[in-house]
Amino acid sequence: MYSPKNIMISRLMVCLMVIAVIGAVVSGKIWQDSESQYLIPTGDTINLVDQGEVRQLRLEDGRLVVYDGDNNLLNILDIDTSILPSAWQQQLADGGISFANEDALMSALDSLDEYDQ
Repeated sequence: MYSPKNIMISRLMVCLMVIAVIGAVVSGKIWQDSESQYLIPTGDTINLVDQGEVRQLRLEDGRLVVYDGDNNLLNILDIDTSILPSAWQQQLADGGISFANEDALMSALDSLDEYDQ
């Protein structure tokens, strides 16, 4: 009824299922830990562990300004808004552009000199 070959196949299948379960648990943990590092827009809100790290780029009185996630003014930028990509100009007109943190904002601003309309 149970040949050595069938027993070996059964054991192999059990091992593969255990490996699959371990892989699912580990990948779920990695995904959960990395999720808070990025902006995840859901409607008008942003899901982040620390809203204080969020940087919001807005247009006020024709000037670019930076706010943190708690709506504190951090900086007024000396950037000519006419050089901004049209998508940015539209987002600014619609209320602003959110970035996960200051590094993400600085990276985006640094890339503006490479932008060619």
